[in-house]
Amino acid sequence: MKIAIDLDEVLTEFLEKILLFYQERKGKKISKDDFHVFEFWKVWGGTKDEAIKIHDDFYYSDHFDNIEPTEGAIETIKKLGKKNEIFILTSRPDDWREKTESWIKKYLGNFSHKLIFTSEYRKHKIRKSEVCQKLKIDLILEDHGNYALDCAKRGIKVILFNKPWNKNLKPHPEIYRVNNWQEALRKIQML
Repeated sequence: MKIAIDLDEVLTEFLEKILLFYQERKGKKISKDDFHVFEFWKVWGGTKDEAIKIHDDFYYSDHFDNIEPTEGAIETIKKLGKKNEIFILTSRPDDWREKTESWIKKYLGNFSHKLIFTSEYRKHKIRKSEVCQKLKIDLILEDHGNYALDCAKRGIKVILFNKPWNKNLKPHPEIYRVNNWQEALRKIQML
């Protein structure tokens, strides 16, 4: 199979580190559970442009450099990579490529994969569902409800990691919910 894997909050514990950075920067503590949506400015206030600026500042911080992998992700991806073609498909902007590639090399070594940036909150963004269709992706592992639904509507199977920001997503026959990487692997093996 061709499998696309989202980076932040699927492969990495991104939110944990950016919330710590935000607290140090703004003096306001926000938890993961406060994220009823994944559009940061809708949770912590301010404008979309201000949120993008905070994200860009975060990229240059030590917090970004210390993002940890999600429990079970690295082992599972290596196992999946033995029999499947793996694509890491992130909504991060392309100008975050250098540190993103360093992170992947640190945790996955010389693991064979393709890395694709959709630059979701930038001027020249592309949709994950369009990338998946173009590359003939069979399955995507995702946490963002809107991206998951968009892919599912185009016939792409989705393993959706349960998160506070996707709990209100209506069921779809191509979306399979999981709580962790162990459940994700079992579901992939069944598909």
